[in-house]
Amino acid sequence: MKYVQDLSAVAQFQAVIADPEMPALVDFWADWCAPCKAMAPVLERLGREYDGRIVVAKLNVDEFPEIRNRHGVQSIPTLMLFKGGKPAMRLSGFQSEAALRPYLERHALPERLPEPPPAPRSQEERAAGGGFRAGLKRLLGG
Repeated sequence: MKYVQDLSAVAQFQAVIADPEMPALVDFWADWCAPCKAMAPVLERLGREYDGRIVVAKLNVDEFPEIRNRHGVQSIPTLMLFKGGKPAMRLSGFQSEAALRPYLERHALPERLPEPPPAPRSQEERAAGGGFRAGLKRLLGG
């Protein structure tokens, strides 16, 4: 499964960064950039780790020079984290997972804890008929 979105339209970029709930980390990159290519596996691993807490995406600056200019990207790779359409973080050059993790932790949505399993019913509840049939009887007044 791919955890990094490839932004291929201006509208798609706008939708990803403008989401009021979900922070978005955008990698401004180009095909000819060696440090950009080195960032790809780092971003894929972080995308997997922060799945559901931060959107990780990449935007090719050669294909979207108007977006590059609007956001003042002068060197690549440039990583920008957006919250509600506004930049909250900006880093340029290759970044390791260890260097990025504190920024991502600061801006990521909280982790969802798994739902606890239902508590086992006590012997008294089972004897009193606390299951589906008993609930149905209570609903139907019987």
